[in-house]
Amino acid sequence: MLCAKGVTCEVCGKRTLGHVGNLCFRCSKEQDRQRPSQIEDFILAHGAWECTVLRRLYEFDETIRREDTPGWIGLCLIDPPRDYAFVSTFISRPRVSPNNVVAFADTASDDVHFSLVKAEDGYGDFSPIVMTVPHVKENIIVGEGLHEFLCLGCTHGFSVLEDLASGGRKEVIEMLSGPPDDQEEEDRKLLEGFRDALGLKPWTNIADRLRDLDAQCQGMLEFE
Repeated sequence: MLCAKGVTCEVCGKRTLGHVGNLCFRCSKEQDRQRPSQIEDFILAHGAWECTVLRRLYEFDETIRREDTPGWIGLCLIDPPRDYAFVSTFISRPRVSPNNVVAFADTASDDVHFSLVKAEDGYGDFSPIVMTVPHVKENIIVGEGLHEFLCLGCTHGFSVLEDLASGGRKEVIEMLSGPPDDQEEEDRKLLEGFRDALGLKPWTNIADRLRDLDAQCQGMLEFE
């Protein structure tokens, strides 16, 4: 909860009731916008195989932050990727995320997050991608690699993917298979730029591919 007495922002010196740590909301947002990406350090320490798509994803995010580009693709990148227990708004009990993953993004809703699965003692473009939905205790494989995952959400955004873990899975797949109906103009333009920047194309035969990924990759997930 916010302190009733407020704080004096350590950057602009203004007194504010709304604050993040010792910064007012405006200075906190500006500091985050200027924050350099730490993905290169992560790749140096934990990267395996090719990491080109991983770099480009974080470069795109850094660009839209610096330029304050309007719109929302449904992903909040975690920079650098790490165990979600250290970045979540609440820690689910029992633990839902697999042990052999690092989270690289969430949807800013219900702690739904996306993780790289460890393989060959590291993480890279070819790490399978798992979506963890804590409130229904499900882990769904949503890509054999990072590029395939990004293609899944490149038209409708990524926040809608959590509904694949709900009882309306069939309806969600039908929605993802068609064009977006009521998308905000800013979101549409940002997603267009996202597709162009990373060379993405929407999935076809989504239901069959998700079923194949589940059979192929679920066995890679390790739990306590």
